[in-house]
Amino acid sequence: MRKIPKKTRVIVAAVSVVCTFLILFVPLLIWPFDTYVLFLNELIFAGSLVAIVPSGILDILNQRWLRSIENEMPRLVRGIAESQETGLTIIKALDKVIEDEMVRPPLSTELKRISVQMSWGRGELIRL
Repeated sequence: MRKIPKKTRVIVAAVSVVCTFLILFVPLLIWPFDTYVLFLNELIFAGSLVAIVPSGILDILNQRWLRSIENEMPRLVRGIAESQETGLTIIKALDKVIEDEMVRPPLSTELKRISVQMSWGRGELIRL
């Protein structure tokens, strides 16, 4: 399970919309109008599936990733709090939480990245 970048989701949505318009309007150019009207319901159904399903699948995958990270947050806070009580810095506390495997992979991979950026002294906002 991994994060689906927003750029990928936007591209998939745009391609889905373009394909929907192609499904609806290319047959209008190819078929006679009477035949087009006969298949209009099927074309609308196929176009709506093409527009909705790919974006829906990516959104479900992204929500699963986000939910798995949210489920691990209490363990992260508990681990950092315990490490802070012993006098460790926040960077060392994050490293300790990762080394002791207090959190599971979706969050631990992001924590590794955040820990490296913090140890390098990056002052930008860190986005998950």
